[in-house]
Amino acid sequence: MAVALPRMVEGAVSDLVAHLRAQLNGYIGVVYDDESDKTVNLPPVDRYYIAEGIEPLQLPAVFVVTDRSEHRLLVQNAAAQVHTVFVALVAEDLEVQRLQQKMWRYGRALWLALHDRSIGDGDAIVLVRGLDYGPTLRTVVQQAGQRAFRKDVVVRCEVQHYEAFALI
Repeated sequence: MAVALPRMVEGAVSDLVAHLRAQLNGYIGVVYDDESDKTVNLPPVDRYYIAEGIEPLQLPAVFVVTDRSEHRLLVQNAAAQVHTVFVALVAEDLEVQRLQQKMWRYGRALWLALHDRSIGDGDAIVLVRGLDYGPTLRTVVQQAGQRAFRKDVVVRCEVQHYEAFALI
């Protein structure tokens, strides 16, 4: 007997990362253009990870981390799931106050890219539940021996994901 299986959370995360790769840098540009203070540089993001235990060589970087999946049991012949997903963007800067503004702006771009957006083949909707701004950490830039600061913004998302399946 052949089975058409739902992809569940792995499919939702793959679609979410593909959506961010296609959309986030455009929204980063929109946010940068909207601000009058151009001293806060917002480099584009091209590094995406699906695990939190990675130390990226270059920042900014985005981490997509799953927390839980719940199943809605009111539908038939479909997997109706709600995935709690954290999307964290990590960046650094040599000046701490500029870094704070940078993270607010990256958070705004993430919200614009994710909130109330359909992803994948339209079988999932992303809703942003909140944004959390992590502590500012001091690091040492290896080449220059300078201090740098690192910070993250974490977007708490609810991904409402519906997939039809059937036993064939």
